[in-house]
Amino acid sequence: MSTKKNVALVGAGQIGRRHLQSLFNLESEISIDVIDPASHSLEMAKVDFDSLSSERMVRFFQSIQEIDEQYDFAIFATGAAVRLATFRDFSERSLAKAILFEKVLFQSVAQINIANELLLKVSGRAWVNCPRRMYEVYRMLKQRIGHSDVIDMVVDGVGWGLACNSIHFIDLWSYLIGSTEYSLDVSDLIPKVFESKRPGYKEIFGVMQARSGSHSLKLSCSDAEHQPFALIRISTDALDIKISERDGVMAIMDKNGRELEKISFRTPYQSELTARFIEGVRHDGVSDLTRFEDSALLHKVFLEALLTHFQRYGDVSRDNDICPIT
Repeated sequence: MSTKKNVALVGAGQIGRRHLQSLFNLESEISIDVIDPASHSLEMAKVDFDSLSSERMVRFFQSIQEIDEQYDFAIFATGAAVRLATFRDFSERSLAKAILFEKVLFQSVAQINIANELLLKVSGRAWVNCPRRMYEVYRMLKQRIGHSDVIDMVVDGVGWGLACNSIHFIDLWSYLIGSTEYSLDVSDLIPKVFESKRPGYKEIFGVMQARSGSHSLKLSCSDAEHQPFALIRISTDALDIKISERDGVMAIMDKNGRELEKISFRTPYQSELTARFIEGVRHDGVSDLTRFEDSALLHKVFLEALLTHFQRYGDVSRDNDICPIT
């Protein structure tokens, strides 16, 4: 009986290619189908494949209508604007035992609900790629502070992508506090909508504040020309913690400011993490990543709050429920 697993990678843009590189590093035997309607994206993926001299079986398609009807894994790495349409096309053609979605998961609550219905047809299991839960530094931190009565987290910086990346930090905060229930206040955002660096998408700046019981999260991002940067600060009833992912340093202090521990860490690349996801699900049926149903709850609150801002200050009409983010 063959143990080879087959993977569908839908989307061969920048993040899709990082997933592909990681799949090349899998120890287990797999075959990979890469699907992207853009010929230049497929060509770049082929260049990556050729440069790695991988012995993997890889096929490249421009249409989902050309792919197989059954996969062990499917990874959806398209932009958020086309993800639901792509997933619907896939679901009408194929089945997958396990699915990984990129974030932002979808662009509206309605899209999330439709995707959830499609998942019941296509796959019994799905996760969302908010990977900080897989970082050893945050797994260690959760063990240390996860039972605290109060966890107040602040993410403050410049140019780090408040619209496109806030869900990563909301997910991390949710992981640390052990809850998916929260409220989000966007009233302190700059009353304007900005063009994103990604064509067709929008960006925001200012402050968003979340609460979940006794826990809080503040997300602050200003615009700047220089290198994007975010500093994470976490306060509990007993500890104050400062984390710089850019510098790979976490400092843990008591409430008097005395440093108790300084930990150096390395942020893993996506090209390392996808293989870990595949192997974890293949061997144990589980993953450290956020389950679809949990991420859907986090995304719904986030999207509903942002939608009010886009409708008020952007060009999103009142009868349009789409948040133009990815």
